[in-house]
Amino acid sequence: MTAPSGGRPASGSSRILIVEDDRHAREGVAEILRVAGYRTEIAATGQEASVLSGGSTFDLLLSDIRLPDGDGLSLALELKKSDPDLAVVLMTAYGSVRDAVGAMQKGVDDYLTKPLDFDELRLTVSRLIEGRRLREENRRLRDELGARYGFKHLVGQSPARSGAMEIAAQAAAGDSTVLLTGESGTGKELVAHAIHRGSPNRHGPFVALNCAAIPANLLENELFGHEPGAFTGATKRYIGKVEAAHRGTLLLDEVGDMPLELQAKILRLIENKTLTRLGGNTPVVVDFRVIASTHRNLIDLIRGGRFREDLYYRLNVLHVSLPPLRERKSDIPLLLDYFLSRLCRKREVTRPRVADAALELLSDYGWPGNVRELENVAERALITAGGTDIDEKILAKALGSPDRPAGTGRIVPNPAADDDKSDLESAVRALERLKIQNTLDRVAGNRTRAASMLGVSLRTLQYKIKSLGII
Repeated sequence: MTAPSGGRPASGSSRILIVEDDRHAREGVAEILRVAGYRTEIAATGQEASVLSGGSTFDLLLSDIRLPDGDGLSLALELKKSDPDLAVVLMTAYGSVRDAVGAMQKGVDDYLTKPLDFDELRLTVSRLIEGRRLREENRRLRDELGARYGFKHLVGQSPARSGAMEIAAQAAAGDSTVLLTGESGTGKELVAHAIHRGSPNRHGPFVALNCAAIPANLLENELFGHEPGAFTGATKRYIGKVEAAHRGTLLLDEVGDMPLELQAKILRLIENKTLTRLGGNTPVVVDFRVIASTHRNLIDLIRGGRFREDLYYRLNVLHVSLPPLRERKSDIPLLLDYFLSRLCRKREVTRPRVADAALELLSDYGWPGNVRELENVAERALITAGGTDIDEKILAKALGSPDRPAGTGRIVPNPAADDDKSDLESAVRALERLKIQNTLDRVAGNRTRAASMLGVSLRTLQYKIKSLGII
């Protein structure tokens, strides 16, 4: 028999076990698959196949449905006990197709009728081998994400940090709504990932939406999606973040910045687990877990009429308050070691030693940017050191602005800095400059977020920055 040409060559690492009592048939199929690039093993009975599989790992089982000592389905179910991802194809005579279809309902991936069509054989095997490869790759990526976002990689042993992580771990065990609060840079999104990775819906998607980064007029569309014709330019259906999080987790990051009119829709969404796309009429049922995070004080926002009290209580089922770095200074050496070790592995360089005096300098600093700022300082220090140990001079340079003395991490107001007069106007300007500068520090220089926090327009903030001489 000469097999027709065609089919995608397979990787030589893919192994196939062929079980067929007809010697000419099994050797012919084995030869076809070897030419296609696969490694093959052959067996005449189910017992022989069991022995072969006991000492080797196969990617695919290709078996006759009728065997001298049993049947291909029983063999497949036996082998899948030790390798659930094993792909299975049964070969059957035309009269036994009903048996093959029934076998597919029990876990068999596909069937081929005899006499075999060799092009169909190659295409079926290629498709299933690729499917197995993709499943293995997805599992590897999930493991990497678990290593990146798992609780064991959330560094810190201080009482404040440990208490927060204990609550987060309890939250991960269920599906209750979680509210994460803490200053910018305290790791709220990392904790949200860790909660998702430890939860019952960990195999579902993790979808994050930053409510402060998207203009208010676009946020509803980003959340709920739209149907064709919903507005000018909407030519096809768009699936929003909520629908994309089906059977997974939706992170509403910086939920305190969500427009008030949209908060009512989020409340209904959480309570009813249904949405309607913009321009649509059909409700869509969604199943997801909500994690909300914010650096704002939601109680203050409620008092000011800028956040719905009923939404707050719906989000605040489990509350995880992440402490700022200045309240967990005993974790600073652990965090610095973690960041330096990770950076050095990435750059393939030797990890430098950090002088005790340099660690003391870190402890005295106020860390307005929290853990994110420490990570940046670690990278700057490593670059500045250039292969040498990190002393206090290198670390002081990595900390940056000379206007930030150790122990505060903030600009010290100097009312006389504007001029020699100590009048009220000068004092107000100095305090205004201090407030704006500290707010910019908290948001790592993001002027849009700073304007939102200060309750002014972006144009007003830019004018103030220029007029007050803020760098």
